[in-house]
Amino acid sequence: IEHKLFSKANRYTECCRYAHLYQCKGEEKHDLFSPIYCDLRFCPRCAPRQFARLIEKYEPVLKAVSAHRKAGFRIREITLTTRNTGSLTPEQIKKFNLDVKKTLKSLMDGVHGWGAIWCDEVGFNNTNLHAHILLYGPFVSQSQLAEVWNEISGHEVVYITEARKSG
Repeated sequence: IEHKLFSKANRYTECCRYAHLYQCKGEEKHDLFSPIYCDLRFCPRCAPRQFARLIEKYEPVLKAVSAHRKAGFRIREITLTTRNTGSLTPEQIKKFNLDVKKTLKSLMDGVHGWGAIWCDEVGFNNTNLHAHILLYGPFVSQSQLAEVWNEISGHEVVYITEARKSG
């Protein structure tokens, strides 16, 4: 493990193995344990926590967009995926994010009022780098998305659907 990644690797391996102990100071003494999480996006325990934080952070924006929809625009869920090569470097992730940005800009060329947010994710037991994207814009077909993604990135796997409302 490269030196700069050692800290993350250590946090990941130690995730939830230790806890903070809190003791109530009232008449009845209660011991409360709070696990120490690594809070890394690729950790099976912490990924759902990170997702919940992202939803909380962006929910006001999504509600505002939904309340003031532009004619013909919808919120779409898109997943863009790379090949699982067995290794993943910071340079590959930077290139991937540039490819995501270029793909979205290419698809929305000439369209005004569109926007997108995304989060990168890596498979839990592999190096399958992919982006989960919320795109606010006009209709984009799966075939058009796949063609542009392949042209820009060289990768083929894409998914798109209209976003579902959650409770």
